Amino acid sequence: MAAPEPGPILRRFAMAPGAIEALSIERLQTEAGVLPWVGDEARLALRLAYAVGDPSILSDLEFAPGAVERGVEALRAGQALFADVRMVVSGVDQATADAVGVDVRCLLDAAGVAEDARVRGITRSAQAVLEHAEQLSGAVVAIGNAPTALLALLDLIDAGIARPELVLGFPVGYVAAAESKEELRQRDVPYVTLRGHRGGTPLAVSAINTLLRIASERTGEKPRERSRPDAILLVGHGSREPEAARAMERVMAEMAARGPIGIVEPGFVQLAAPTIPEGVGRCVLQGARNIVAVPYFLHEGKHVLRDLPALLRQAAEEYPGTQICLAAPIGSHSGLTNIALDRAMHGPFIGDVLESANDLGAAGYVMSSAPFTYREDGRPDWSQMWQSFCELSLFGGPPHRGPDDPVRSIELEGSAPAVGDPIDEVRRGIYETTGLVSELAEPGWITVTCASERMAAWMCATIILENVDARARGNALYVPARPSFTMEDEVKSVITVVAKTHHYWTSGHLSPRPAPLRGHGPRL
Repeated sequence: MAAPEPGPILRRFAMAPGAIEALSIERLQTEAGVLPWVGDEARLALRLAYAVGDPSILSDLEFAPGAVERGVEALRAGQALFADVRMVVSGVDQATADAVGVDVRCLLDAAGVAEDARVRGITRSAQAVLEHAEQLSGAVVAIGNAPTALLALLDLIDAGIARPELVLGFPVGYVAAAESKEELRQRDVPYVTLRGHRGGTPLAVSAINTLLRIASERTGEKPRERSRPDAILLVGHGSREPEAARAMERVMAEMAARGPIGIVEPGFVQLAAPTIPEGVGRCVLQGARNIVAVPYFLHEGKHVLRDLPALLRQAAEEYPGTQICLAAPIGSHSGLTNIALDRAMHGPFIGDVLESANDLGAAGYVMSSAPFTYREDGRPDWSQMWQSFCELSLFGGPPHRGPDDPVRSIELEGSAPAVGDPIDEVRRGIYETTGLVSELAEPGWITVTCASERMAAWMCATIILENVDARARGNALYVPARPSFTMEDEVKSVITVVAKTHHYWTSGHLSPRPAPLRGHGPRL
């Protein structure tokens, strides 16, 4: 019996097979907005969001510097690809893998895994990783289901037994999944991961197939070889404190004296000069064409993972023909342990914490308010006021407003209308400081569209701690906005708390200050 003809619903909504994926990615990119990644990283990020139909994962997605490139080149070199479960292997585009010359293997296929796992009292997935310990160095390892597989792999890395060229860390679940990925983020190994409990086979398969496709597109190209750099750009956060810059200058002078590279220049993310593009320019003026940027940061936070690649890309566009490579941050180098222990046991010491606080003042413990500034046209310059926001919020501080002076959504009797349009200014200020779009809602409120329900709920709870009213419904965050609000009081306060909480969300979901203790323990 012949198959029925396509029906009207299929004809109405379906598209030509080749057009579905392209249009989906186009729509996804529009919904996601400006991405913090470029090139192959951006391509992989969009494919991962497409695989699960959820752009909100982009806020939890992380790439170790250079990880995608390392993985692609490993596949091009014929290194094996290991996956934790058969479901992941089944989803791999085998034709592309064969064309690239990649052997795709399932870790669970090792003989005797089930019995050995039973004897040891561990999961089969963990035992399967241990069985392949000597084969994982140089390989691409994809964990799409089992957190215990990732934990076992991390133990092998720590022991120096295995050193994968790339780890795709997408275990899923509510037991050890988030923890295993946090441990992965602390390791000096190339990785791509999704923070939290989300993950699964679709993400692992999508990541593998995207990397294979990129590797296939480079067929015929010579493997990329990194030549020796002729300049070092030491990248710091930046501070208004002169001693911070002087300390970095001393490090640079020692690097130039002791190392094989004579050109060592600084570049700062913010608050100090030169900027990163200016630092690259200094290197270029001295004849450098192959620059390595070394983050003077301990760990791979938002600046290293997002801001630095964007700023270095800007510098590369300003100086065509210049090759710029981003190194990993200092991270958990073994030498740091000795330094921390030496400081603890031998100092130098600033002094007793109470005496030091009296001598140094409240800096580092109390967050001051940004000065109110205006543009030439007389309107508040919100983006200028918060260009130093990261420094102001580094150490948290007290609530933005006191409990006796909260910002409410309720119009008080006798409130005088403010000059200008306070509601428009709240919306404009939120957009300029966070990029979030807001709309008018019911009287007394505006809605700010967040990337996810979790983001809206987290920001809402944190804003309330700042003594500003807030509500959350789905991915909409509600904050107060009234015609009677004044620019330098309520308007500024609402924008401040939204900018502050958004900063902490995008920097790793860390609360700007600990929640108060209630009763005998933290209230969850």
